[in-house]
Amino acid sequence: MVTQQARSNSVQVIVLLAHGFKEGSAIYCLVRLREAGINASLVGISAGLISGSHGISVRPD
Repeated sequence: MVTQQARSNSVQVIVLLAHGFKEGSAIYCLVRLREAGINASLVGISAGLISGSHGISVRPD
């Protein structure tokens, strides 16, 4: 029998970031996915730091 955790480990999700993204929404989503055991990564549409709508910059994985 395959457990829910085992199924989650086979899933990979990207959270795509662009300049002006909503910091709270992106980070909350990333944390919840990782808590569920899902391999989730932050990916930016450009290289380097991505600036959010409130001036917080994030370096994608």
